This record gives sequence, C-alpha cells and structure tokens, in this order.
Amino acid sequence: MEKTKKSQTEGKKMIEDFGINEDKFIDFCILCGCDYSPSIPRLGNVTIMKLIKQYDSIEEIMKHTKYNFPENYLEVFHAAKHNFLMYKDKLDRAKIFVKNE
Repeated sequence: MEKTKKSQTEGKKMIEDFGINEDKFIDFCILCGCDYSPSIPRLGNVTIMKLIKQYDSIEEIMKHTKYNFPENYLEVFHAAKHNFLMYKDKLDRAKIFVKNE
C-alpha cells in the first residue's frame, strides 16, 4: 500500500464539500462511533450528516429525535470531543499520512 501525504488544504476542502465546518466534522466522527464513544443503534453516517446539518448541537439532536442514546451519552460525547480537541493546535498536520487503498 502506498502512503501519500494529504495537505491541510485538502482536508479542509473535504470538510467544506460536506457542507459543514471542522467542529461539526468532529461531532460527525464522534456520532459515527470512535475509540472514545460508541455508535448509536440505527443511526448511520448518512443520517448523522443530515442531523448535524439540521440541528446545531448534539443536545438538539438528542432533544428532537427518538434514537436510543445511552443514558450518559452526552457526558461521553463531550469527553470524546475534548479528547479530539486537546491536541488539535499542537499537531503537525504536514506529517500526517493517509493510506490509499
């Protein structure tokens, strides 16, 4: 497998192509399920993107939808977001490689 360097500009363009900002992209990643947060049953990535665009926050998504969020999900979500943002400004994005398959 060949590794190629993706520029910070390419990453920002990809996020813009989704029609969201970087903060909402992080929300999207967390809602899809990550190392810090479980995925929500019956909630896939297409629906998550629609919900993020429709509602302004995870609180609003939880308030206005009937998905089965775990009891402590809001706490878990915010802890996960903190983990994602903790080193955001300290990463050298020029050194991040993405595998092309």
